Amino acid sequence: MFRFIAIAILGLSSLAMNAPWQHEMLIADEGGNKVWYVNPADATKNWSVNVTENRSMQLIGNNRLLVSTLTGFVELDLANKGATLKTYNLPKASGAGESAYRMPSGDTWVFGEGLMNKPGTVCVRVNAAGTAILDTFSVKDSSGQVCGGATRYCNISKRGTFYCGNSGGDIYEVDTLRHFLGRIPAAAFPNLSGGAGDHAYLATDWGVDTVVVSNGFGYQTHILKKTGKTYSSIRKINGATAKGDSVKPNFFGGYQILANGNIVQTNWVGHGPAGPGSGIQVLEYDKTGALVSCWRQGAMQAMSAHGILILDGLNTMLLHDSRNGPLMPVTGVTGMQHALAPYRVQSRSDHEFLSSVMTLNGRLAGADPSTRPQGIFFVSGRENASRIVLPLHR
Repeated sequence: MFRFIAIAILGLSSLAMNAPWQHEMLIADEGGNKVWYVNPADATKNWSVNVTENRSMQLIGNNRLLVSTLTGFVELDLANKGATLKTYNLPKASGAGESAYRMPSGDTWVFGEGLMNKPGTVCVRVNAAGTAILDTFSVKDSSGQVCGGATRYCNISKRGTFYCGNSGGDIYEVDTLRHFLGRIPAAAFPNLSGGAGDHAYLATDWGVDTVVVSNGFGYQTHILKKTGKTYSSIRKINGATAKGDSVKPNFFGGYQILANGNIVQTNWVGHGPAGPGSGIQVLEYDKTGALVSCWRQGAMQAMSAHGILILDGLNTMLLHDSRNGPLMPVTGVTGMQHALAPYRVQSRSDHEFLSSVMTLNGRLAGADPSTRPQGIFFVSGRENASRIVLPLHR
């Protein structure tokens, strides 16, 4: 873990409802337009930096943090109190960016509604240097209909595809070749009244055929089991159980699944900064759905948390994502899948594409057997092309 230079205490504190708060973390404070670092073991190391209209965060290696903005993304230096290292704004200032994802190739996907003057949920791929737009497309369902509504968090799946949250309720799954792969229907994560969820925020794969979904203003987070093409809620975190106390649940947005199976959930309290009286904004639930710990800001600091990143034990020198549930470094087959995902098969000859695969295969010959991928699954973008599985060097 990186070391921080001690700075003045920023007035942050923890509130122990059950167990004392112990997690080192980063908070995406959308309401206050800040990113916060919180160290419960030493409050003198806490810091905050201004990042306007931020929502998603990702550890991208070399002590850097990728943060989405309304117009693109920024990169912050975690070893230097969050100093801004890079700012990228999309060339066409339209729509609203909601999340960003860094690929192992160095390219960055930016997701939002109405980006680049396109309708609905839009995916934009920016090259590693930040000098070119490599792809831009609106998410369309199997009938060709643009997926509309306010875009929420677009998160990586264990297959290397993206789950796109939506204020309209359903979660859409799309790959980097513009294929619509299906949806998680709002009826699978009902709201407090039992009706279909009306604000799907963040979906994360966890284990075998299991997906976790937070449903925004329903202030619930559902654990869904997938059977065939059907999703059903097998258990949930219910913010309503704490509604009568100081938690004051409002909107369950970003969360993080911990290695022990607990879930740390943000409780966004509204646009604009808010004081402690507005509700407790970071909540930890165990595998039974019980609230076991929580944290909120001190009396002198206002914020409205939308995203969370628990740093406990993570190596910030490595690229991480949550495709398998808990945050983990992107290695082995996951890195290989994404290294090749940007290639549009229809824009290259099959020979050239397969040559690229074989080149990468050769580089794996000396890799650690425990992390060496055994094969990569590809889908050609051509309408008449078949699906192929390429075995890799063992």
